[in-house]
Amino acid sequence: MPCRHARRHRWRGGSCAGAVGSEIDACGRLKGLPGGGAARATRAERAACGPLARVDYAILATCMPGAGEVSLRVAVLGASGFGRHHARWFDAMGCDVVAFLGSSPTSVEATAAALRDAFPFQGRGYTSLDDLLTAEEPDAVSVCTPPALHAGHVRAAIGAGCSVLCEKPFILRPDAPTADVAAEARRLVAAARERGLVLAVNTQYAAAVEPYRRLAGGLPACPSRFAAEMTSRLKTPGPRWRGIWLDLMPHTLSMLLGLIPDAVLRAGSARGTIEEEESEVEFDVATGDATCHVWMRVAKLAEAPFPRRFGVDGQVADVGTRPDAQGAYRGTCLLYTSPSPRDLSTSRMPSSA
Repeated sequence: MPCRHARRHRWRGGSCAGAVGSEIDACGRLKGLPGGGAARATRAERAACGPLARVDYAILATCMPGAGEVSLRVAVLGASGFGRHHARWFDAMGCDVVAFLGSSPTSVEATAAALRDAFPFQGRGYTSLDDLLTAEEPDAVSVCTPPALHAGHVRAAIGAGCSVLCEKPFILRPDAPTADVAAEARRLVAAARERGLVLAVNTQYAAAVEPYRRLAGGLPACPSRFAAEMTSRLKTPGPRWRGIWLDLMPHTLSMLLGLIPDAVLRAGSARGTIEEEESEVEFDVATGDATCHVWMRVAKLAEAPFPRRFGVDGQVADVGTRPDAQGAYRGTCLLYTSPSPRDLSTSRMPSSA
């Protein structure tokens, strides 16, 4: 049975210790470990507790501590950048962050110090992924390394029996044909499925799809229009041009696929622009005999507000997350009516309260 402590996070009015993935088996603690819950259990002993709890919609499981429990062992590959937040959030969930992967002995030393300042980190740093996986036997791995390394690191972690949370973009092969990249992604998904592991990509705003459905009510399987806007603060240094596209467009695409899971791009329908600080694209997707016209905008803005919105057929929702004093992320989904999906532009859409 799934761990009875895991519970499904509800976006509206709920909270979580870290909104860090589209879905991941990430129950921070497991009940019933033989021997009363030793701090260092083997993977076979941890498996005896039963399968990890399935957690949907981008939020890590909330698991209550108790007697006779053992922490899920987690490693973070690339913890000097955004990966340090993964490590901190896993620790906040009660997981045991046992290790991280760095690029050099110097970076490992600096990252270990930074993690110890962020939370009571007692794990080890490695420069070899094989050494990390062999010595630490993690149950789950966060892949936060540069995008060009994602595929190889995901493949190695799955091969070692780890569930994986991968940062976006999932696979980046700028010079490879699109068909080859898609095939590689499908092979990794199939490998995880065959081993009963979870493979997730960190597109947390897909969590808003379920409450959006409840608020909007009666949505068709394939709406006629979908629109989304995702923005964040412009930083120096920070991504520009294509980098902004890679940073933010996975979020809007994940919301589209959350609403229309079997959407297929209509060949030749895509058109758009990539500029230094913002990009815009339009295209059509089909499901069965129905077609949906899609408009998306991503941007880095110098000043607030930083709108994050999506909707179908004129029913637009503002979505967001905000940490509270304990570091738990609380989500909001505010629905209101807009006369046109193009009204998602910052200048024409009212700000939410």
